Amino acid sequence: MFSFMTVPFLILTFSDSILVWGRLYYYGLVAVFLALGVFASPATRILNERLEGRQRNHGLHVMPNASQESVLARAPVLGLPADPEKDLSEAVAEIQHELGKRSKID
Repeated sequence: MFSFMTVPFLILTFSDSILVWGRLYYYGLVAVFLALGVFASPATRILNERLEGRQRNHGLHVMPNASQESVLARAPVLGLPADPEKDLSEAVAEIQHELGKRSKID
């Protein structure tokens, strides 16, 4: 799928890109539209019901309980720390300490 979508950027002409896509029977576009069709249809509701049933059968919680919510609340968002200023000041202090040690050695 990735190579199907990147060919136009490698060829850099519209007519050659359409030619290549045509020789590949437009499988990338067909796959994308099929996926959009499935997820926009009632099949999404059916899939969600089956997933919730499977989670109940295996003893998994669909919604996090109170202890899980507290852990999730403290978890970093997108890899960012909860207190970036504190982390930055700790990093600066550590760098200053290392530089101080190195300057004493020299």
